[in-house]
Parts: sequence; structure tokens; C-alpha cells
Amino acid sequence: EKPKQINSEEITLAGTDKSDQPYHITATRGWQDKDRSELYHMEKMTAKLRRPSGEPYDVMAERAVYNDKEKGLDLEGSVVITEPGRYTARMEKAHVKIEDKTLSSSSAVDVTRIIAIANQKGGVGKTTSSVSISAGLAKEGYKVCIIDMDHQGNATTSLGINVEKRPTLAELIVMPEYIVEDVLLETYVKNLWIIPSD
Repeated sequence: EKPKQINSEEITLAGTDKSDQPYHITATRGWQDKDRSELYHMEKMTAKLRRPSGEPYDVMAERAVYNDKEKGLDLEGSVVITEPGRYTARMEKAHVKIEDKTLSSSSAVDVTRIIAIANQKGGVGKTTSSVSISAGLAKEGYKVCIIDMDHQGNATTSLGINVEKRPTLAELIVMPEYIVEDVLLETYVKNLWIIPSD
């Protein structure tokens, strides 16, 4: 249930959409528009939404205006939309229609997709596929990062990377003083980077 009038340090709006999927919107500061009571202004907004099929996705923005009549969010400033395990999209402005799960943006959209190649069996082409697909995407102009999670480090060595005396994925995971930039290495393929393993 929405409050009659909001002007607070925290705001929460929740409900279900026409697909009967729940949505939950929070902000560190929010207020109801004085002239148009269906509008809620928010700062540092986070929304937990679900697709009609039930898959969750998260939306974050510096500023947002929620329209209670249209069930829509106008987002502005460092907008990030993430579907866990699939992609992350970044833009400066966006409009999300909660009822229909549609997204539109009048600004450039930077999308990060995650592709995982895994198989328990050895010798089935995981490394070859990973490096070949990554190099192909990089040559098409996409910015690609391989995360070599194989302790043998074959993706790393196949790209001509010598990790001797260099931090690798292992250090990044277990040593809190390391950040991604400490282990990220540029390869000889333009637009292709790797987080190496050994």
C-alpha cells in the first residue's frame, strides 16, 4: 500500500505486476510530487523486478521518478540493469515499464554479457572454444575479457601470457589487497584481455 504523502530519508514501493510477479523499489531518499500525486521522486534507487517467466533482474540509478498510474520508472544518472549470470547494461537514462517489462533508453547503452564454457570432462574443447570465440568477438570490435578458471592455465598460455612473478586469479580470490586491475592483462589481440590462471 502506498503512503498518502512521502517525504523521508527512505522510501519503499512494492506490489505485483500484471504477470503477478512481485516488484520491490527502494531509495535512500524519496518524496511525493506536490503537484502530481502519482509521481514519486527518488534518489539512489534500487529496484528488484522479475520477468514474466520469473527470472529476477535488478535496476539501480542515482535518480528516479516512479509513476504510479503508468507503473513506470524514469531513471537518470549511472543507470545499471543486471540480470544475474547473464548481462549487465549501463546507461545514463532509461525508462522501465514495470507492467510490461519493457526498457527504453535515449542514451547509449553499454552491455556486458557473461558467457560461461564448462564441462567436467577434459579434452572436449573448452579452452579452444573459449579463446576462439573471445578472439572472434574482439576482432569484431567487442571488448572481451577471458577469466581463465582452469588451474592448468591453458587459455592463459595459449594467448602468450607468461604469469611467472605475476598475480593471477588465485591471488585475486584469496588475497584482499588485490583488485581486478592488478591481474587483468592485455593480450596481443586488440580488445581482448585476460585474468590469467596458473
